[in-house]
Amino acid sequence: MSGSCTTAATAQTYRAHCDTSNHESICTTICNTIATAENSDVEDLDFVLYDHFDPDAIQTLTANSPSTANWEFTITIDHYHITIHNDGEIIVEIHE
Repeated sequence: MSGSCTTAATAQTYRAHCDTSNHESICTTICNTIATAENSDVEDLDFVLYDHFDPDAIQTLTANSPSTANWEFTITIDHYHITIHNDGEIIVEIHE
């Protein structure tokens, strides 16, 4: 992962942070986090995020939210439960 995106795994929960102020992509961070969890390459994932939601809208919302804003966006794709927080924290939970 590039920039300040970091991933830490705890059981079946994976956490990453995307610094949108540095123009890092939330979509890329989510895909990298899932690929790390699955021990695979991003290209091997069997879904496309854009088929399920518009990551650009979330990217814009995150980049333009005031620091006092407090929101989260959650979506389930296949067996991945993905939560994006206003501060760029991304949590991916895997449910088998």
